[in-house]
Amino acid sequence: MSLVVWEWIVGVLANVASFVLMIPQVVRLLRTRRTEGVSQMWAAIGVVLNAGWLAYVLANAYLIPVPAIVMVMGSFALTLYLLRRDGVNITSGLLVGAGMTLLFLGVLAVEGWVVMGTALALANGIHHAPSVIVVWRTDVPVGVSPGTWLLAALEGVAWATFAAIIWDWPIFLFGVTAFLGSMVILIRLWLVRHKIRAELQGN
Repeated sequence: MSLVVWEWIVGVLANVASFVLMIPQVVRLLRTRRTEGVSQMWAAIGVVLNAGWLAYVLANAYLIPVPAIVMVMGSFALTLYLLRRDGVNITSGLLVGAGMTLLFLGVLAVEGWVVMGTALALANGIHHAPSVIVVWRTDVPVGVSPGTWLLAALEGVAWATFAAIIWDWPIFLFGVTAFLGSMVILIRLWLVRHKIRAELQGN
């Protein structure tokens, strides 16, 4: 099987994982209206980063990821709205998102797309950091969907593999950081799974 075919297959699989990534989290917020453990900073930064990735892949003519990026960006925006609806103050997230937008535009203007892509990949670690902190600091992170973070881990592996095939360092770094951050969160959710189950049954 040729490398081009492998690129297409892995790209499609990564695209599917990304496309459905946020659905479990959105459904959980809609169904339970519980926000404990869900970081508004994570949702706000997610909108900005995916807008940046959309610009990056279009500039490099990588059309395969476009549908998934658009879907994830919209899902992060919806998550941010649901958090606000259920009483979470999202002001700090919006301010950080605006600041990151200006930073990325400055990097692009001065250094170009390669450095911009690397900055986006590195920022993915920052993106996961608020969720890692909030999930580990919340006694019962009942608002967090394990399904979303399992998909995020799978997404990371898929995009890292795709990037290795096409030799794209920023996308590879994105995949690695997405996988590692997701695993840290999944470990926390597994450790408190009985508390989460009891809390949900109590409602």
